[in-house]
Amino acid sequence: MTLHPLLLAELARLGADETRPPADWPAFVRAMNATLSAPPVPPAGMGASPPGDASLLAGRAKILLQAIPDLIFLCKGDGRIVDYRAPSEDVLFVSPQAFLNKAFAEVLPGSVATPFMRAIGETLISGITRSIRYALPFPSGPRQFEARLSAAGPDECLILIRELTEQLRNEERLAAADRFSALATLAARVGNEIATPLTVVLANLGVVEEELQRRAMREPSNEARELLMALADAVEGVNRVSSIVRDLARAAQHEPEPEDLARVDVHGCLDDALQMAAGELRSRATVIRRYGVALPPVQAPEGRLVQVFVSLLVNAAQACAARPGGQQFVRITTGLDRAAVPPRIRVEVEDTGPGMDAATLARVFEPFFTTRGAEGHTGMGLAIAQGIVRSLGGELRVESEVGQGARATLSIPASVRDLQPAASSLDGFDFGAPLRSARILVVDDEPRILSAIRRVLAPHEVISVQSGAEADLRLSSRETFDLILIDLFMPDVTGMEVYARLKDRRPDLASRVIAMTGASHTSPAREFLERELLPVLEKPFDAGQVRSLVSRYLGE
Repeated sequence: MTLHPLLLAELARLGADETRPPADWPAFVRAMNATLSAPPVPPAGMGASPPGDASLLAGRAKILLQAIPDLIFLCKGDGRIVDYRAPSEDVLFVSPQAFLNKAFAEVLPGSVATPFMRAIGETLISGITRSIRYALPFPSGPRQFEARLSAAGPDECLILIRELTEQLRNEERLAAADRFSALATLAARVGNEIATPLTVVLANLGVVEEELQRRAMREPSNEARELLMALADAVEGVNRVSSIVRDLARAAQHEPEPEDLARVDVHGCLDDALQMAAGELRSRATVIRRYGVALPPVQAPEGRLVQVFVSLLVNAAQACAARPGGQQFVRITTGLDRAAVPPRIRVEVEDTGPGMDAATLARVFEPFFTTRGAEGHTGMGLAIAQGIVRSLGGELRVESEVGQGARATLSIPASVRDLQPAASSLDGFDFGAPLRSARILVVDDEPRILSAIRRVLAPHEVISVQSGAEADLRLSSRETFDLILIDLFMPDVTGMEVYARLKDRRPDLASRVIAMTGASHTSPAREFLERELLPVLEKPFDAGQVRSLVSRYLGE
């Protein structure tokens, strides 16, 4: 809309424009009143203006009102609405026929009408502009508004109303995004710090596992099998801790980390998730499994898919706990959508909890949003789960009604490649086969990692170096190594700096470098690895990963 020059001039005089109402609203009102009531001033040298000028001025004042993009009410001191202007009918809580010549108390809820009536009285007595914020329950959901009240006469109040719903929603999203980013940045730093002890735990567990495997081969027993199962559970728990921290860091970066996808059995992932969530489910609901037959696998990182299912199951269990009385159920249904291209696996997790209203349902994927209270609930589960599913080309949605429970539906493309099932890091490893002895330089500022790698790589000759400066010194000599494992981030000289000098001085050795890091998501590490294309051991790593990568590069 092109604004009338008179309106533009008056708005500019008060430091406003077509998008911002005047800060001095009473002055604006007085200017319009003067325009309507004052007799027109004839131009110099002319007589009185013809009567038609009053109509012209009234028309101009009407243009001023129509150009304002907000809802305007004119009411009496008793709150009775005598006139209005609305940019669209959508902003009206009730129809004009229902509120004209009626008081606010007759058409608005008491919680809104009472502060309105108080503000009208205070405005007319003091002559000072007042502002109030309020919410109205529209059929589509609650909507937020701000009203500015100004005296328009001895017993008249002009009310300018602007909707704030979308503005407040955007501010809330921005605040949530800031909180999420801050927490994720902190988690990334903490994750980098805990990667070292996790690596030590995993690598040493791997050494113990190998020894138990050897003993179990020589003397099979139930005790050995139980110990191996306990170790496997411990490794899985450590991997889950590191996976959660990496997910938070990736969410802050808004970039998926490249991962090796595996051919994963969805039913197997669901069974693993049910075992992990058993503590939440056991006392709260009966689990009903309705698995579709002969489902094809999906291409996904198995641990992250299990993480998604755990989040869905825990949410369902907590929903059932919120509806005491009677038997509660969590139903898991799987199937294949053959009509989709490519075919998609569908997984539904349904609960018989109390359900959610539309406002709550609209926020279920917001980071930090939770209906369970602050105790033990971060509101991150579904936000992270949705990010994982989207990174795999899938979709996650939630449906619910009050009193009808909730249903989460995950849809993910089925695998179209005939891959072999993913094996664990130790599957297929011949523990009795001797390794060709090689000379390997390992560089890390953490002595426990050096000790763990030395145990894992026995009987290779492992030379341990605790600083980048010492590694630089040894590599500048004519000393040779079959392989070099080097941490990218060390306090004195970084592994990236050591590699750059090695590449200039001894390119033959540079081709034998394997990078180690717990911070591959950071910009320096990501740029370095993309540029140099080095193989990477991502901390925390286990014994099998170290052995597998070393054997591959030694040609074993």
